[in-house]
Amino acid sequence: MSKKKILFIMESLAGGGAEKVFLDLLESFDRNRYEIELLLVFNVGVHLDKIPDDIRVRYIYGRRPGLWRRLREHAVAMRNRLYRSDIRKLLKDERFDCIISFMEGPTLKMHTYVADKAPRNINWCHINLEDCHWTSYLYRSIEEERDEFARMSEIVFVSAGAKEAFKRMFGYDQHLHIIYNIIPTEKIRRQSLEKTELHTEKFTFLNIGRLETAKRQDRLIEAARILRDKGHDFEVWIMGTGTLEQRLRKQIASLGLQDCVKMLGFHKKPYPILRQTDAFVLSSDAEGYPTVICEALTLGKPIVSTLIPGVDEQLGDGAGITVDLTPEALAAGMERILTDEQLRHNLSEKALKKAATFEKDSILNRIYSLIDP
Repeated sequence: MSKKKILFIMESLAGGGAEKVFLDLLESFDRNRYEIELLLVFNVGVHLDKIPDDIRVRYIYGRRPGLWRRLREHAVAMRNRLYRSDIRKLLKDERFDCIISFMEGPTLKMHTYVADKAPRNINWCHINLEDCHWTSYLYRSIEEERDEFARMSEIVFVSAGAKEAFKRMFGYDQHLHIIYNIIPTEKIRRQSLEKTELHTEKFTFLNIGRLETAKRQDRLIEAARILRDKGHDFEVWIMGTGTLEQRLRKQIASLGLQDCVKMLGFHKKPYPILRQTDAFVLSSDAEGYPTVICEALTLGKPIVSTLIPGVDEQLGDGAGITVDLTPEALAAGMERILTDEQLRHNLSEKALKKAATFEKDSILNRIYSLIDP
């Protein structure tokens, strides 16, 4: 039996959760059934060296656009003609059995320009677009964005909340599926035992995520101030990079939290650091089905998170504490974990039980059924 030819499209391999999930998916895909190619819009990202060796990789642009190009892209028609010309010039007359764009936004837009090159076209939507409509800059209207999604054979969402938000936002409900992310639990636990130069000295909360608006690390820093002012002795570690790094550092300095809140930057091996910290905290305004929560559950970490779609599916059965979207509520949840040892023990046990429900083979089979209906 000949292999099906699959083209994956990704904007880049930056340090976000979707990119990590994507690489786990590539590693797990059945090579006996599928020949896989990867097309990157931008050949950048901290995860480039993790692409499996047997996958052919191509890219449209060698780096992210400079100032002149970004200015030109404000002219929507010009940008669209440019994108369409560049991707079609790269792929020429090639054909595929299925094309999968593994993100919304620019990844989907590039996909629509070559959708005629495959009989099956699948898009993954990784976020609740109703809460965080970050893709709006690409479109002149909601209707235009809806029409691009409608060109797909199937649309996959990483949570029920993201799917329902999409239906409300676009008034579109055809060929929509929920497929949870693959979580390599054994790999996470194995890598968590590796050595790290970072070591905790106090009770330590860890946050992992891009330093961008939707992640709301500013809310976490304010929650840390509230706890510090109440006399608690602890640290908050924030792991990640992004456009808001300098703003967050200034916030930490202005509140006098330099001895309490640590900015760790990006780490290629986060699991040994996650393993030794005492609790995990998520402060976001919007997510899809946050991978970092799954990773924390896998290592049995007590979790406190803002209550947002996606997280409610992960922690709604008591596997963690969920709170309102205010610094005060986040601080109160963190204080409960910090001061109650029995609560931490109970949450850790529930986290490990929840992690046992992550089943890779069933997730892969659902994906294969979309490629080969």
